[in-house]
Amino acid sequence: MTRKISEEQTRKEMIDPQLEQAGWYLRDHSKVKIEIPVDGYDAEPFNGVTDYCLYRENGEVLAAVEAKHPQIVSQFDVIKLIN
Repeated sequence: MTRKISEEQTRKEMIDPQLEQAGWYLRDHSKVKIEIPVDGYDAEPFNGVTDYCLYRENGEVLAAVEAKHPQIVSQFDVIKLIN
């Protein structure tokens, strides 16, 4: 039997530790913000927010990270770089 976990559990158990290990300290809100509204997203299905937004030293957005249920994650869903 496979264990089903929620999107929130995916963030806490899988994504948070990997971001921290990569040097992204989740409590440093100048570098990492959580559930940030994103211009251009339709209201559904993402409610217009990204789960994490990673910032460069100068405040520019480096990446948006979107958590998904593990059963539907592909490597391209985990981190999407913003040009």
